[in-house]
Amino acid sequence: MFKPFFSIPTPPQSHDLIDREPWLNNDDPTNHIGDIFLHVKSRFRYERDEPGQDIWGNGRYENKTLGKGQVLVGDCDDFSIEILKQLKLHGAKSKEIALVICKTTKGQSHMVAAFHSKTETHIFDNTKSKVAPATDPQFEGYKWEYMSKNNKWFSIILNR
Repeated sequence: MFKPFFSIPTPPQSHDLIDREPWLNNDDPTNHIGDIFLHVKSRFRYERDEPGQDIWGNGRYENKTLGKGQVLVGDCDDFSIEILKQLKLHGAKSKEIALVICKTTKGQSHMVAAFHSKTETHIFDNTKSKVAPATDPQFEGYKWEYMSKNNKWFSIILNR
């Protein structure tokens, strides 16, 4: 069952604990990727970083005026980091998730979150209306550049 954790900021230690003690969360995140995406997207408001400053993970939470809880205000990296947090809280292992730096069709640098299921890689992009595999037409023209795995960054090389 999908359990939203968005309004409660969780320290990184709980993510590590789930990796060390998988019995704490036996949920399969593959069943919830659409719900996680929609939940985070519905509570996210895009706000560009100050000119000349690209600060990762400095999104802030604000109370919504309609009584729907908190909203995360930030840019693409804040959205992607929140997606990874939600995936971890729903049972994803560290080896299944990644931050990905890419260029959009307009040539702008952008960050998305990725979840590697048994069959494909799902991309969570704050500019899109749905989570989809990296091969989906909505990502046509994207240039995948770097991916983080276990706190290390790797270049992405695609064989076509």
